[in-house]
Amino acid sequence: MRYFIPIVLLGLGLTACADNSSNDTATSSEPAATVVKRDTAKQMPISTPIVVKVNDILVIEKKAAIFIRPNDARIEKEKKKGDEEGFNTTSNDYLYYMATAQEFLDSVKVPIVDVSNEKFIRFTTNNRQGQLIEVGKLPELWSIYLFEPGKKAKQVDMTMIEEEYKDYFK
Repeated sequence: MRYFIPIVLLGLGLTACADNSSNDTATSSEPAATVVKRDTAKQMPISTPIVVKVNDILVIEKKAAIFIRPNDARIEKEKKKGDEEGFNTTSNDYLYYMATAQEFLDSVKVPIVDVSNEKFIRFTTNNRQGQLIEVGKLPELWSIYLFEPGKKAKQVDMTMIEEEYKDYFK
């Protein structure tokens, strides 16, 4: 299934490039049309990725919302610390607020980066300096950061995502 989309896109690309016109112009009653060929590769801007992974560091270089979620090992560690039922209730609350935040950020076209297995996140500012966050040492298992180059990344209150968005990206 994971190869389905690339295969379909490759097939569409090959069929679009195929020359289906007949070579016998004597049998055609319509005049042949001239097609101007363009090099579309030169016209498409090259976009740099939002995220680059360097060793154990996820480097964020563009405007984005970063959703930090715990991996399975950290969830099990937290469950062993105390009340599993309370943990499950808290987890459901976080998941609800993250889903609500994702809906809002999708509606305002902010790219979202999901992070769960990375050890570090570096937010790179315009001068290539940045701020480094160690994911395993964050006090909360689920959190959201907003980032725009030229500004310091901000951990936001996911229950008030619209207000946080307006405040950060003004």
